[in-house]
Amino acid sequence: MKLARARLAAWQEGADRLPVHDLLDRIYFEGEVLQRYRMAVPQGMIAAVQANLHAFIELALNMDSGRYPSLARFIDEVAALRRAPEQESPDEGLIGDGGNPLRILTVHGAKGLEAPIVWLLDANAAQRNESGYRILVDWPPEAVAPRHFSLVSRKAELARA
Repeated sequence: MKLARARLAAWQEGADRLPVHDLLDRIYFEGEVLQRYRMAVPQGMIAAVQANLHAFIELALNMDSGRYPSLARFIDEVAALRRAPEQESPDEGLIGDGGNPLRILTVHGAKGLEAPIVWLLDANAAQRNESGYRILVDWPPEAVAPRHFSLVSRKAELARA
């Protein structure tokens, strides 16, 4: 009971400062939401429930790129979607056919999802636009603003930045 109370308090505190997708991701992970639903629903409904849970967190990510400034605004948007005509409302989660499906997602789209195998394709590609500007930023996660920001136009200037 103490653990549940502590988690709920932490999630409520996080609701004031985290983007909605990040908060939901945290709740899903710390609350073991997917596993608990899997144990709680009838066997025949597990796939549909799991798909809808994934679809809900994906909806939070897709709405304004997962960066809604407040939980209240996200809830208002979800309520508006529920009032929208059938063709405009989001689809239910896709249920696999029981086979071995392959899902291709962007890094942002896959955030919070678990998979036994993950490939990061082209993650070490060379920068292609050598004529454009480069940005050097020193911005610690806990800082409100960057400590350093440089805009560099040529490789020769990198040593001076």
